[in-house]
Amino acid sequence: MPMTPEKKPATPADAAPASSGVGLSELETFIAVAELGSFSEAARRLHLSQPAVTARVQKLESLLGARLLHRTTRSVETTEDGQRLAAQAKQTLRDLRLLLSEFMQRRALDRHRVVVAASPMVAATLLPEVIGRFCARFTDVDVTVVDSRHALALEALERGEAELAFVALDEPQPRLRFTPLLTEPVVLVVQQGHALAGQESVGLRQLTPWPVMVLDKYSALQQALAQAYERQGLQFRPMATATNLTTLLGLLDAGRGVVLLPRCMAQHNALRPRVVVPLADCDLVRNYGIFSVRGRELSPAARSFLEFAQRDFAAADSSRIAG
Repeated sequence: MPMTPEKKPATPADAAPASSGVGLSELETFIAVAELGSFSEAARRLHLSQPAVTARVQKLESLLGARLLHRTTRSVETTEDGQRLAAQAKQTLRDLRLLLSEFMQRRALDRHRVVVAASPMVAATLLPEVIGRFCARFTDVDVTVVDSRHALALEALERGEAELAFVALDEPQPRLRFTPLLTEPVVLVVQQGHALAGQESVGLRQLTPWPVMVLDKYSALQQALAQAYERQGLQFRPMATATNLTTLLGLLDAGRGVVLLPRCMAQHNALRPRVVVPLADCDLVRNYGIFSVRGRELSPAARSFLEFAQRDFAAADSSRIAG
């Protein structure tokens, strides 16, 4: 009768690593919750929804088989295991970011390349001309644009996938430095032939007969607009917003309402049959500029681009005022 070979006991080398399946996103999310003591504040920092933050933490606890946080209705505190993980993970991620930054800077020095993350509208309207003038001046520098949504552009910056992020300033970012470049007034966009199309400017009271459409990411603008209406004793009539500018302008062209946009975006898209009209009695603006990571040294190419952009937009603003 043949003998069955005796099985060897499993060794640590044979076992699956305890961290199998754990990704950087779960660790970054857990660290944010541990530092802030709040799922909602962590969601705000990471530009995520609160359910997404909860799901990531629950996934991490499930993968590790450990309770990392004590949750109550009023607070969130780390357990002993959570404290150990947070301390080690923070140091590990800090070292990883520094290493990635070194690689990126070395590559930029070697290839004279700068990566700029930007929201789609900025990438389509504000960036092309400044990049063209910059590259004409610095012919040995290659500028690469990463076109992504506002939150993803900031994430790319923090993760070291881009050195700069050219977006609107929706709210302060404690870990990022903001260099302002441009303040754009919000203007009205209507169909050609609309009752307001021939006006030199319009007030909020003149808008009340029509639903007002704004991109859904302009939450700060929507809030400011509602307050401006309220100060004049008017009722704000927002229509369902759209995520994409093309969709918003399609709704405008279909006669579904009027649109409010920053002037640079409105002028870029003010092709027939659309008309841009200034607002007369409210000071609504969007601030645009470049974010960089605090404490992270910029490559020479990135620093040159940032300084050039500051001078270029300042000169354009001076010319517009003089004109």
